[in-house]
Amino acid sequence: MGVDVHDYDQVAIVTTVQTSKPHQQVGFERFSHLGPLALLPLPGECRRSVVWPVKKGTEGEWLGEENDQHFLDALQQTYGDRAGKFQKTGKRFSFPLSQVLADKQAVGRVILMGNAAHTIHPVAGQGFNLCMRDADVLLRYITAQITKSEDIGEPEMLKAYEQARLTDQQRVIKFCDSVVRGFSNQNPVLKLLRNTGLVAFDVIPGVKPLIANYAMGLKA
Repeated sequence: MGVDVHDYDQVAIVTTVQTSKPHQQVGFERFSHLGPLALLPLPGECRRSVVWPVKKGTEGEWLGEENDQHFLDALQQTYGDRAGKFQKTGKRFSFPLSQVLADKQAVGRVILMGNAAHTIHPVAGQGFNLCMRDADVLLRYITAQITKSEDIGEPEMLKAYEQARLTDQQRVIKFCDSVVRGFSNQNPVLKLLRNTGLVAFDVIPGVKPLIANYAMGLKA
């Protein structure tokens, strides 16, 4: 099994923050010139997880206790007051971002699934959902084999699982990759088209759920 690796030239800044407004178990993602900023709810009504991809080489600006207030100010400026005031930040960590895809997911009696088969950019938060759908489909194939009293490691069955998952995987992978590339490109014409698209996304009824369902694999 080989892998195809694409380096996005980005790192994800990951931390926890305290905000003045409760999250009510709702996560948000905001796109800015610095990159997509995701706020995800954590236990505790005002604790949130932050995932913020930034250009590789700029992460030093955000790391270290001496930069706490600078980081909070940047969050506030980028995110606005939707979450209230960003009051406190935890220690920040950085992780390089790459897309890593296995060229085969089933070889003989061995199968790769989840992040072992496809590690994708965290934009849109679809990596975990994709892994769960992998597990769900594989469970169905294994259950069918058990029902028929047949081998759960049969190579033909594992190949059938691989083929069954390709369409959904490729759709989500291409969607996430396109979003990353689109928001990383600072070409003025592309920026204008991107901003126009975001306005349409926000004001045209039905666009948000349509794109969300597409990304989550709920519609072909």
